[in-house]
Amino acid sequence: KLNVFLGYKPANSSVLYYSPVPQPLNINAAPVPVGTCSTYGGRTVPVWHTSSTGIFTHTPFAASDLNMITNGIETNDPRFSYQWVKNPAVGVPIYAPADGVLIRIRHKAENLPEFPSDDYDLFFLTSCDPQRPGEFNSVVRFNHITNPRADIKAAFAYGSLGAPSFKPEFVEHEERQIPTTNIAVRAGEYLGSTTGTPFAHNFDFQIGINEVTVCPFSVLEAPFSTILLNLLGPGSSSPNGPPSPGYACTGYGMRP
Repeated sequence: KLNVFLGYKPANSSVLYYSPVPQPLNINAAPVPVGTCSTYGGRTVPVWHTSSTGIFTHTPFAASDLNMITNGIETNDPRFSYQWVKNPAVGVPIYAPADGVLIRIRHKAENLPEFPSDDYDLFFLTSCDPQRPGEFNSVVRFNHITNPRADIKAAFAYGSLGAPSFKPEFVEHEERQIPTTNIAVRAGEYLGSTTGTPFAHNFDFQIGINEVTVCPFSVLEAPFSTILLNLLGPGSSSPNGPPSPGYACTGYGMRP
């Protein structure tokens, strides 16, 4: 990350002018993929890791932006952890915990009274062994991202249409959830932000490895794993905390 000042001097003058405020320049070139894998919707996408071991090197969100975290088995869906937004007026920045590629995007468009929100579920393939399809794969999923970054949002080709739609009956519309392009992300790259669900102001986070969900914080590298596990509390507590130190990250193990 560089801060660049622009300096210049006119040809007919000895006076040097320069910008008082630097412009940020981030050099974050993606490494060469190790291969390609077939994924959601029959697409072929690049992959950078053949195993999930040691790839989750960045925190997906900052602990300081959350009130607490609860296990899905106590909250709603055991496949996910639930993060409770501290300041819904500001929201929570979301980051890629590992290198990966966007493989699926669900747009839950506002559909009253069933769904009074407008947000996105984002799926990233973070590892896959091209030599052994279906093995050693891992997927990261975020639900209820209210403000995905522009290129990710644009990868949903159906604009204001929902996928799924909620009425007159629930229809998943999987054919609408195939991204229009391969968007590769690096660990630590900004993905967007969220204020969570409209009433509870929480959002879902999931890591699935070999078709099984795991406690997502158990595979993050230190110190992120410890920092976020320290926010874990029982669902019977107030969403405003305080969390219970040492509370177990349990209830995972279902199919993603």
